[in-house]
Amino acid sequence: MPRGIFILSLALLCGVLAAQTPSQASAKTKSTADSTSDDAYVFAIAALADGGLSVGDRPFLSKLPSLILEDLDVLPPRVEDAAYLREIAARKALAERFDLGADLLAKLDSAAAARLGSSLSGLDPSGVAKADAAVEKAAKTLSDQDKTSGGGGGKSGVGEGGSAPGPIGPSSLPSTRVVKAWDGKGRLFDPGSDTALRAGRKQSIDLVITGKARPLGSYVEVTLVGTDVGLAKTVFSWRGFASPDDPAPLARDFAERLSAWLATAPMGRLDLKVQPATARVMIDGKAFDSSSLVLFSPEYRGLSIAAWAPGYLQDNRAILLVPGEEQGLVLDLKPQSYGFAHVSINPSDAGLLVGGKEVDPTLAIPLEGMRDIASASATAFEPKMFALPASGSADIGVSLHPADGLGPGGRAEKAKDDFYIALGLVALGVPATSLAQGYQTLYGEANLRAGTGFLTEEGLATTAYWTAIAYTAAAVVYTIVKLVALLGSIN
Repeated sequence: MPRGIFILSLALLCGVLAAQTPSQASAKTKSTADSTSDDAYVFAIAALADGGLSVGDRPFLSKLPSLILEDLDVLPPRVEDAAYLREIAARKALAERFDLGADLLAKLDSAAAARLGSSLSGLDPSGVAKADAAVEKAAKTLSDQDKTSGGGGGKSGVGEGGSAPGPIGPSSLPSTRVVKAWDGKGRLFDPGSDTALRAGRKQSIDLVITGKARPLGSYVEVTLVGTDVGLAKTVFSWRGFASPDDPAPLARDFAERLSAWLATAPMGRLDLKVQPATARVMIDGKAFDSSSLVLFSPEYRGLSIAAWAPGYLQDNRAILLVPGEEQGLVLDLKPQSYGFAHVSINPSDAGLLVGGKEVDPTLAIPLEGMRDIASASATAFEPKMFALPASGSADIGVSLHPADGLGPGGRAEKAKDDFYIALGLVALGVPATSLAQGYQTLYGEANLRAGTGFLTEEGLATTAYWTAIAYTAAAVVYTIVKLVALLGSIN
């Protein structure tokens, strides 16, 4: 197939089977119709036989069958009723009877030869006994097969009120099989010198399609013949006309007829496509990872379809499949709104990237239900990254730092060094203030005891004390400023 397309077979056995995936459908069919759906129904198309085309028109012989195969890119399931299964079983039983009869005839010939040889040579007649035993065994096997197949009179063992002994299920239940084209590795089927029937049996093919093309005026008359290998007979013969230079219209017509014949019953078809390609689809409670599906049903069937994808609103539909009708449905999911973010950047000519994609910073940015990373940048300024919220409405202001050659890491190291220096100045100011206060107290007490002999020293101590206080206060303020700068460089 040119694209990855999944086929959902919605065959309704007894009118009660739910929609299933191909593997589930085949499993259900196997349980209700035994082994009749263990394998696929395989068809093969051979190149057309030449009925006198000119040398220039002979590519038509292989081109038309190849175009038919291309048009059959999606095939419906095959619904086989009890009548078809009975005929297949009858053919199989008849073939087995002929094989067993041929074996019995060979044993009779061997017994006659052993008896004749014994009478002529006078040898021990033990060989005759062995040959007679072989004849008796072959006759019993043939008799048992006759009883098992219902007497061999064209019956398959599915009679009124009965059931088949082999792979045939109850006559009221249809058998559903997957239909596949013969895997010829890109080549058409080649029967060689065999008939279509013999070649199909050798390759385990169920349907062999052959044909012939002959000139008819300026057109080509094409006869297409289908041979059912299991039934050992021709099941269809179609005729059409085409231009030798343009076989595509006739190929489409033959492909449509062949698709309907392979299904054996009118099929309702729905071609479903969901956008975006990441969408997931749920059909009647069954999940599919593909966003492109083809659905079939041989009966009226209501489907519940749900599709969703990350960042998009879910879409739910109810569809009725009608036998014989083809429908197409495209679900174009609408983006889900999680809110917007408004970003203002200084300087105003800065550019903005969100999730690696360039966006216009003057427009509102739609949020996607998850946090995203944005990056702002401008000439002569250092770029800056920040996070957008997952949802809601947000106003975000971003101020870019002029490029100074240091970068965020360098500025953080410088701010840390400046803070430690300021903290050291505070560490020097505190003991200096305590020392100046001590001298002021000492000279003040000396003046009280000795009169005014220490006024000059007391004045100098007082001046030093207040100077130390002013210095320490300034150092504290400077330290606070550097601490703020350090925290700002870290953030």
